[in-house]
Amino acid sequence: MNNEQISFSNFVRQNVVITIAIITLFFGAYGFFIHYDSIEESVLKEQSTDMDIIFESLYFAMKHGNNSEQMNALLSNINKTTDQKKITLHRVMTEETEEIVKKAFLTKAFTTGNHHGHIDFIKPILFKPECLRCHTNAKADDIAAVIQLEQKYSDVSIPLRHISIMVFTLLILSTSVLFLTWYFALHRHLIRPIHSLLEQLKRMKGHDDLQHPIRVESKLKELHIIVDAFNKRDQKVYGLYKALETSSKTDGLTGIYNRKMFDEHAKIELTRATRYDMPLTLINIDLNNFKQINDTYGHQTGDHLLIFFTRSVTGLLRESDFFFRTGGDEFMILVTNGNTLSAQNIVVKIQEHFDKHPFAIEDLNYYLQASFGIAEFGTDANTLEALIKISDTRMYEHKTLNKARQS
Repeated sequence: MNNEQISFSNFVRQNVVITIAIITLFFGAYGFFIHYDSIEESVLKEQSTDMDIIFESLYFAMKHGNNSEQMNALLSNINKTTDQKKITLHRVMTEETEEIVKKAFLTKAFTTGNHHGHIDFIKPILFKPECLRCHTNAKADDIAAVIQLEQKYSDVSIPLRHISIMVFTLLILSTSVLFLTWYFALHRHLIRPIHSLLEQLKRMKGHDDLQHPIRVESKLKELHIIVDAFNKRDQKVYGLYKALETSSKTDGLTGIYNRKMFDEHAKIELTRATRYDMPLTLINIDLNNFKQINDTYGHQTGDHLLIFFTRSVTGLLRESDFFFRTGGDEFMILVTNGNTLSAQNIVVKIQEHFDKHPFAIEDLNYYLQASFGIAEFGTDANTLEALIKISDTRMYEHKTLNKARQS
């Protein structure tokens, strides 16, 4: 995942710069590598045509009997009418002749060169058959002269056709690059992440899915803000759900399981005990004289007594046993993988504990007592309802016995 994040405005600016850079690169490549040769060819063709016209003018004057001085005057007039160009006629090659002109004499080929901000167009003029009537010492296709045309770079004209093609090509390139750049940029950092966000939201079917945070791969800061908002909302909703779930399963005062959880766990443990032939015993508990404590010291003291009782008993049970508050001062213990003897040992531990540890609050120092009823699954009863009924009966028998002893 790309950790670098930028705002959407910076994202737009960044892609505008990238788009312009790519367009410039493409246009430069087109102009230099693709279209340069055709433009150069067109320019050379144009200049070659100009040179042919100049030569025809000189040839026409020569056929009408003009001498060298008249020919030079004509060439001077031509230079005056083409102030953007300088035309030189080289009749022979000497040691002082420029190398590029010498090359034209030797190769008989049209060539170009440049120097000091000028471009040179060099074209050799060859003897035609009709020229041989006057130039008896020459042969056809021999060099008659070399025309040199000098022109500034800034004055070299590009044909309108090529300008139109370049403009049209730039338009096509610009449109294509603009579309492709923005398509891929928006698809990668906006459209695809949004689709991913929607797919993750669609997959959320239950509360457990809220534990898994949403993630998207994008550099857009605003999109991450939206995702963070979704994740914070999901965490809050999941926290509220867990709190609601906890409150529906546990007793709000003591924090142990409530009657609803007793019904659920008891059915599960009875099924397990039946399937694996494991012992399971129920302990039914009722606190003695709890109503008297409430009436004498108030319900707040009674609440503290219940909390003291549940915390003490919880510390005496095995991790595999389950402790429930099923009423005001009524409790149940499911002794898993334990028979009646195991349950009796737990009862003895509880009684001995409260014989040694009184409930003390303000001026009250009370030795808590309780009544117990034990019923073993498979031995005393084969259903949950019967198990509860038998343990309840035995608990009341124990309570009656305790009252008789106290009297």
